[in-house]
Amino acid sequence: MTHKTHLRVFDFDDTLFRIPNYTCSEAKGYSPIEWFDSKESLDQNKFNIKGILNIIEEALDECSENYMITQRVNTLKPQADSILEQKGIKFIETFFLGRNSKSEILDSLIKPWTTKVTIYEDSLFEILKYIEYFKKNRKEIEIYFVFVDKSKIFKYKLENLIGLTDFESIDKLRIS
Repeated sequence: MTHKTHLRVFDFDDTLFRIPNYTCSEAKGYSPIEWFDSKESLDQNKFNIKGILNIIEEALDECSENYMITQRVNTLKPQADSILEQKGIKFIETFFLGRNSKSEILDSLIKPWTTKVTIYEDSLFEILKYIEYFKKNRKEIEIYFVFVDKSKIFKYKLENLIGLTDFESIDKLRIS
């Protein structure tokens, strides 16, 4: 049996799909976390949820092991699965973690035959957490990050991002 050596890990919101932000009128009265935990935030009858085609094309690559790890809550899995299905995306497994750590799940996905990992993310904070994980748990594999910004996609090798974790300070947003 031939094993796939490239592991790809995709985030859901603003990485695979543009999802309504917590500042939309329908989110009034919700905190940001409450909004992303609500079924209303993935309501396709209310919102025109758009796929990010560059990333979807990579998620459709059958030459790699593809997984999705999101911090959406498990109760939203049926809605997210419906959105994925409409685009023809099938992952080996999807993980709906709530606020739990993505890097711990990733660790369980890396197999002895994995030679390359590519992580697709829109959150610099999540990328920093992955980098911290790989600094402590060095793997003898190639690690790449694909950062999906508002209008651009940046691809980086782990070695080029290690210094990012030496930040001066980090503050949580205060939303009014």
